[in-house]
Amino acid sequence: EWVSDNSGTATFKVDKWGLEHGLDGYQPFTSKTPGEYKVRFYAYDAAGNNSSFDVYVKVLEPEVPEVEERTTTVSYTVFIDGRVRTGQWTHTGTETGEFRFDLSMVKNLPASYELEEGEEGYRMLQYGDTTSVTFYLTR
Repeated sequence: EWVSDNSGTATFKVDKWGLEHGLDGYQPFTSKTPGEYKVRFYAYDAAGNNSSFDVYVKVLEPEVPEVEERTTTVSYTVFIDGRVRTGQWTHTGTETGEFRFDLSMVKNLPASYELEEGEEGYRMLQYGDTTSVTFYLTR
């Protein structure tokens, strides 16, 4: 039953001991562990009426979002020392944000680079070196 003093206002408190120790054979409540929990609330009003009620809470296993593997093909133009180099890069995977790829088809460049998006396009940074080249991508 709900408490009432005809004002329509009641105060609710949760049973802290029940949360921390569990009630009636239920485990102590935590939102981080999947399972079923029993939580007890007390309601009282200014007229001195009071009651309690139980809420049964079920915490579900977290859903891991399914990420589809995809293939991205990008045609690129690289400007190095005033010379234009073009090529194509294909990446298959699920990660986003950082791409690592092989540029061995471009002469005089080491194979391991990181692609980083910047204000003016993309910048390619060589690992273990301060050398960088600006990378303009077209699809």
